[in-house]
Parts: sequence; structure tokens; C-alpha cells
Amino acid sequence: MPKKTTAHPSALWLKILPPDGNGDIALTPLNPDDSVQHPIFLAKHKRFAPKTDDHILARLELHQIANDDENGDDENGDTYYHAHILHLITPQTEAVTIGMISQNRGEWWFYSAMSRTSKNRLDLQLDTKWVQKQGLKHGDLISAILKQEKLKLAIKSYTRLCRQNEPHALSYITLAQYNIPLNFPDGVLQQAKQLTPFEPPTGKKNKRVDLTDLPFVTIDGADAKDFDDAVYATHHPDTDTLILYVAIADVSHYVPAHSPLDKEALKRGNSVYLPDMAVPMLPERLSNDLCSLVPNQIRPVLVAKMHILKNGAIADSEFFRAFIHSAARLTYEQAEKIVHSHKPKRNEKLKLDSLKPHKLKPQLDCLYQAYQQLQLQRKKRGAIDLERTEYRINFDKDFLPIDITPTPRLDSHQMIEEAMIAANVAVAQFLTEKMVGCVYRIHDMPSKEKAEELRLTAINLGLEMPKRMGNHSKDYQQLLQRAKGRDFYALITDATLRAQAQAVYARENIGHFGLALHHYCHFTSPIRRYADLLVHRALVFLLDTSNNETSQPIINDDICTHISVTERNAQKCEYACFDRYSAQMAENYIDKKMSGIITYISDAGLFIRLDDTRVEGFLPARLLFPQQRRGQYQRGRYQQRASLNDYFTTQQSIDVIVMEADPLTANVTFAPADKMNLTKHKDKDKTGKKPNNKTDRYKRDKNSDNKKSFDKASPDKKNPNKKSFAKKRRSN
Repeated sequence: MPKKTTAHPSALWLKILPPDGNGDIALTPLNPDDSVQHPIFLAKHKRFAPKTDDHILARLELHQIANDDENGDDENGDTYYHAHILHLITPQTEAVTIGMISQNRGEWWFYSAMSRTSKNRLDLQLDTKWVQKQGLKHGDLISAILKQEKLKLAIKSYTRLCRQNEPHALSYITLAQYNIPLNFPDGVLQQAKQLTPFEPPTGKKNKRVDLTDLPFVTIDGADAKDFDDAVYATHHPDTDTLILYVAIADVSHYVPAHSPLDKEALKRGNSVYLPDMAVPMLPERLSNDLCSLVPNQIRPVLVAKMHILKNGAIADSEFFRAFIHSAARLTYEQAEKIVHSHKPKRNEKLKLDSLKPHKLKPQLDCLYQAYQQLQLQRKKRGAIDLERTEYRINFDKDFLPIDITPTPRLDSHQMIEEAMIAANVAVAQFLTEKMVGCVYRIHDMPSKEKAEELRLTAINLGLEMPKRMGNHSKDYQQLLQRAKGRDFYALITDATLRAQAQAVYARENIGHFGLALHHYCHFTSPIRRYADLLVHRALVFLLDTSNNETSQPIINDDICTHISVTERNAQKCEYACFDRYSAQMAENYIDKKMSGIITYISDAGLFIRLDDTRVEGFLPARLLFPQQRRGQYQRGRYQQRASLNDYFTTQQSIDVIVMEADPLTANVTFAPADKMNLTKHKDKDKTGKKPNNKTDRYKRDKNSDNKKSFDKASPDKKNPNKKSFAKKRRSN
């Protein structure tokens, strides 16, 4: 039956009620003075998952279900409100939103940066006297706590973040959006300031092994500042095995349990790495100095020493506290060059260092051989290997994005990755055998529903598949191997990733499905992950036989849940910041014709990634089918828009025009470059079904056709004084 919808002009604070007998979630206003004429039900929302008694700030949309009489005329039917969530809070917290202060023709506005879609955007008109009293200016980015006075929303309090044209502005608002603190409390900084560099103990007090004679090296990205792992490999003098040393910064030496540093590290859970900056878990005094395994400095470490057989199995392992003297800080590119060079010239120098590579060649060759042997075990286990391309944003001197480039997948990356996995496995097995509490890194198998969805996706792409996906990682790795070299390999890779469960931290061990391992923990990055620090403390407790210096760490479910949540929150923050800088770069291409590929098809439109710039955005269906409007009435009949899956396929090339770009909300909107002569697909696969593109969901929700730009100086699109975000930065 037809349904009429009308937007309610105001937003309300509402309380979630228990579901009724039909499973519908009803809501009621928090303020008794906020009376509504019709029942309120919760609209579906991918971003929020409210529970009973939670409070939400919602915009109401009136729905009227009309009944058709015999003559085709509408009669009054049921009327209700759909509540579209703007903010979700618990009863004990307040709603915080991030946005920009803007002036337009004498009126002041607050434009929210929290949602891409216009339906869920929160834009508030502000009192001019209040703005002037607060000293706010056009272009200020703020974090605001909202309040409601009857049906009117206002800002209760706020924190100024920065100006819209300052360097790192998009990073600042993204950190505030995900409640990630940028600065450390004074007490934490004071404790870090009082720490002194490590001095090797002497005599009977020396419980550490002196490994300063071994040429350990760190291998990291070119822009890395904290080096928490160093490696060294050599041949055993008597047996046909390789000895692999993985030395990890001993953060527990500097961060006592329950100290201000420890409490702040637990609160943060992990470091956050954004395209233009990093927010460390520990103050820079530790992360970039005392704990960092920088060259030519003695540093305390925890060492995992492993004997690796030719088939890649770890024959034996031991663990001990030590101190090392890093011989070199290598980038992945430098290590790759040394490993694959036949015979480095004696006088040849590395690009970023004065070291002579021929001195490092023997031990890097041993390290590469260890990697090849460990790979044999990885393939035997059937670990899932997702060869996905990673991208990075490059900036100019003013921190304006220049371009997005792929990060090459080098052997040196995998060489270090396999060494770290081997150490993580060995430590997890050791702690399990000694029955000491361990924070395991667990990864459950995919659900039956997700496994079946992936199987159908593969079948629709023409791959032969069993009747059901098994409960072993080998099944998923075999699928990736079948798709390798095909045009749709990236599609299968993304679909396989989406089918996987979320890896988390836990006290109870269920193994790691993706890596096909029975025991696994995180041991190798204590500078940037609190889980690793807990594992270090458990290991130190076992190594300190006197138990005078250390106590067994407290590991409970609440801590594991907390650090799992902070990890996921950091990932969301990193994705959102990347998207904002991509949108800022897209401002340079407005009104230009660009080529791209379709990454996902939804009922609302097409998600497209541009070929040259890697910018990703959305092409609304209303621009593809302008003659068809969703909800259009024709003699009482509700007319649906044509299905885009009948006309487009994922990975299909398409020419578009960049219509709008809004860095504040990370929204990029495309329009068709030319008038499209749309024809339905005639070809089907051998199963007789059309390709199921709906299963190819994009890795992050990009459901948006918001048309507002970052500069909200005027809602009027014809404002002649409007400048793009990038141009404002350059003009200043």
C-alpha cells in the first residue's frame, strides 16, 4: 500500500523502550513537555545499535500508510514517526558532536561533521549574541555537548579544536569524533620526564643477557619513529637449523603496573596512526626515545630465540631479558635491495644511511631464508593470505594531500611479518604450557551465513565451489588461489575479508582461524599496543624466578574487552580520517571528467573509485534515472526505481564528473559524465543466475549523497565568495 512521508521539523531526545510483540522498537520523549501526536518507532540504521533504556537524539520523519478504496482514492490510514538517529548515548553520558561554526548573511550556524547523509545531519542555527559572547569565529571547528530546551536544540558547552585552515585540521576533528585524546595528562608527562635511560647492570644484579655483540637491525617504514622490534638471524654452527632472534623493546622496564603511565596506556589501549600524524599510546619520551630501539643506543629488550628447521617448524625456543645495541635502522626498501642484490658493492651506501650494505648482507640472507622456511609451514597450515593493496596519502609541506599511492608488497614486509608471527606463537605456547594468564589474540571462524554468502558470490562469478564452505581456513585460501589472476580477484579478496569474524583479545583461547594457529598472542609491539605490554609482564613474571621485582599481571575479561574496543575505535578513526583527506584532495577535481571503477552497487546508487587518484565516492541513482523518483505516486500505485544491478556490475569501468567534495563529512559525490544509454545485462553465468553484486559490500559504509561542502559559509550554492577548503589553506 502507498506510504506518505513527511519530515518532522525538529529533533528530540528519546528513550528506547523494550521491543513489542512484533519486534518493533518504540520510543518515548525524555522530556514530558515534548508531546508528539503519533507513535514513534526506530528506523533501521547501520551505524548505531541502541539497547533498551539508551537515549538517542533523533530527527523524526512522519509516515502515513494510505488505504486505497475501490475508486483508487487514498483514505486516511495509520500514521507514525520514524526516528532517525543523530546521536546515541547511554543515560549516564551526554551527546557530543563535532562540527564547524559558520556565518551566513548575518546568521550563525553549527554544521555537524558526524554524518554524511542529509537525513542524519544535524545543523543548528545559533543565537548571534551567544556566538559573539563566546568569541567564536567563522571556520572554528569545535566539539560540542548538546542540550535541548523543549523542541529547540542548543550547545550546552564546547571545546575549540582548531581552525578549518590549520594543518592537521581534519585529523583533529576525526580524533575528537572518536574520542581519542591527543595530549597526555600532566601527571603522566611528569612521570615520563623523570625516567632515565637504561644502564646495563653489573655483577650479580645483572639478570639480563648482553647481546650487544650481535648486529640486530630494525626494519620499518620510512616514516616510522617508534622501533619496538629488532631481528637477527644466523646459521647454527653444529646443526642444520637457523637461529632467529626477535628482540622486543622492554616497555615493562619503564612502565610499572598501576602507575599513571600504565593507567593512561590502558585507557588509550593502542596508538592511532593517521595519514598525517600519529597519536601514541605512550608519551614521546618513551615511544620515540627510551623504549625505541634506535641505532647506536643500548636498549633493554625481551628476546625470543627460536631454532627453525628446514620445513619451517620451530624446533626449540627460549625467552630471556637482555640488552642490545641496534646496528642499523633499515627501511623495507633498503632491506629489499640488500636481500635481492647478488653482491653489494663494498663502497655502496644506502639511500638514507651511511652503512655499507655488504656488512649486513649475510645476516639479512639468513633472515630471508628463515622467512622462506616459515612460509612452508604457513602454506601447510592453510593460513588465509589476503593480498590486498594498501594505500597512503602523500602531503606537501603545508600538509595538503597531493596524491594517493599504493604501498608495494615487498618480500621484506613478509620477512618481518613471519618473524613476528613466529615469536607471537612461541610466546603464546610458552605461557599456555606454564599456565600463566595470557591475553590471547583470537579469531573465530566465519558464521554459516557469511560463509554461504561468500560461496554464492564465488559461484556467481563462475568459480566451482563445494556445496558448503568448510570450517577450515584452507577452504578460504583455496578460493583465493582459484581467483588469483582473474579480473574479479579484488572482489573475491574483499568478500573473503568481510566474511571473517572480528579478531579480538581474550583470556580464553580458541585459536586464530585466519592464521590457522592453535596458540597466538601479541608480543611484538608493546610501544603501541597495551595487549603486548600485558603479555610482557606475564613473561617477565615467569623469567623472574625470585618474584621479587614482578608480580603476576591481572588479566580479566573487562580489560580484554576494553582493548578490543579501543582497537576497533582506532581503526574506524583511521578509515574516517583517510576518507576526509581523500575528499579534500577531490576538491581539486570538481567539474572534471574522471575514469573509475564500480566497487559496490546499492539500491541508492554506485560506489566508485577513481583510477588515477584512488579517491572514492558515490553516484546517486537519482542522477542515473532522473525520470524515476522513489515514492512517486501514479494513481495510487507506489513506483519503485529500477534496480541498478540490472545495468551495472562491480569492477565495471565508468566515466564520471566530480560534482561535490566535502572534507568535513568525507563525502564525495559523482555525476554521470555523459548521458548513459542503459541496457540490461543479457549474459548470465553457467548457473543461470545474474551476478550477485549485492554481496560485494564495500569495506566501509559510504552510504551518502550529502551535497554540502566543507565550507558552509552559505547554504546557497551560488555563493560567489565560496572557496574550497584547499584553496583557503593555500591563500593563508
